[in-house]
Amino acid sequence: MEQRTHETFGHAQPDALGTPTTDHKPSMGDRAREQVNAGRDTMQQAGQKISETAATATDQTTAFVRENPGLALAGALGVGVLIGLALRERY
Repeated sequence: MEQRTHETFGHAQPDALGTPTTDHKPSMGDRAREQVNAGRDTMQQAGQKISETAATATDQTTAFVRENPGLALAGALGVGVLIGLALRERY
């Protein structure tokens, strides 16, 4: 007759210290949770990178406008005229 062990019945086998161990295979829920957590981490890193880039662009734009107020004003006026012409033809 075959001798049955804990493993045969699906129970955890104790390790050398007597702590139950299992050959835990991750379930679909565990894998999905891991993927969601990895996606969340990636999105947080991307958000931080975008925030840093936006802050740098804002600082550079502010410095440019302070150093060249006339050029900045002329550029804003030019963009405004172009937007006005584009809207005038459509509406």
